[in-house]
Amino acid sequence: MGRWRRLLLIGVWPLAGGLSPQVPMLAYDPSVFDGVQPQPLPPPPPQPQRRPEKPSFRLTVDFAVIADSNTTNGTRLKEVPVLVGDARIPLPLDPRLRQKGGFGRSAAVSASASVPIAPAARLIASADASYVDYPGSFSDDAWASASAGIELGRGRGRTSLEAMLFDRWYAHESAMAGWGLRASHRQDLGHGQTLRLLADGRIYRSGYGRAFDGKQGSVYLSYDAVLDPTLTASASLYARRDALRDRAYASNEVGGFASLSHYLGPDLTASLSVGVGRAWFDAPIPLLADDPRADWRPFGSLSLTTRRPLLWGFYPSLTYSYGRTMSNLPFYESDRHRLRLGIARTFQ
Repeated sequence: MGRWRRLLLIGVWPLAGGLSPQVPMLAYDPSVFDGVQPQPLPPPPPQPQRRPEKPSFRLTVDFAVIADSNTTNGTRLKEVPVLVGDARIPLPLDPRLRQKGGFGRSAAVSASASVPIAPAARLIASADASYVDYPGSFSDDAWASASAGIELGRGRGRTSLEAMLFDRWYAHESAMAGWGLRASHRQDLGHGQTLRLLADGRIYRSGYGRAFDGKQGSVYLSYDAVLDPTLTASASLYARRDALRDRAYASNEVGGFASLSHYLGPDLTASLSVGVGRAWFDAPIPLLADDPRADWRPFGSLSLTTRRPLLWGFYPSLTYSYGRTMSNLPFYESDRHRLRLGIARTFQ
């Protein structure tokens, strides 16, 4: 990769949300089999006996086409004011860094396994990979990860600890490659209510230079509830710290999001999700501002999914999503509309 292309990629990587990995999801199905078999002959009094759990395996594949209003997640600006002494001089912005719409395609696969090793202990493992392809290679985005660990508990509470490896490529350059630990706890509160706590820590290096090497720590707390047989709701809070070598790109972020899912008869499920995040950075970015960057990041999505497979066991879905970055630095302000038509199938 030539010198100028590398500099351009370093400029667009923070714009593309590269320093804000996607909100994580549980890598395996935490559902619990709770069958009870009474002891038939007294004495002694009948004692409940649980059926032994069996190994479980799950594989999900997903394919989609995407209409995207801003494949670069870039700004609408044609010029960027640059600080030179006490003066601001507008400089033309490379068109490749500006907002650009287009169509893309994506593919993803995820696999997980759970194997009992004791009455209240299971070995767990998961792996996932995804790739989003846009015309050219400037906005291509790929992710791969693998994790393994142990899960303890049965009945209403389960706790897990996993080690993980991961790598993310943006524009065919490794942007985040490293390892980490993830711990989670799921507690069934009864009456269709569940509380989940997830924390992870990561150490990674970036192909964009040592300035983007660093550590990340995050905590997520979510609450799920079945409101009635056709309606479920969830709410989540999160906090994240990205401790990069260059303090101008090191940041803290807190936020929350909520969602509703409703059965629309026997054929469709509709989901609505809204949220907002607040991010602030440690130090000013040279040449762009005297003050550190600070963002508001609202987002939302609306989706329809079929409840019955239409072809070869695949379930189609249609999702509209919107995200916006409102920053004190105009260079980082952006908005993005996406319409995604996908099909997915799970094997287990």
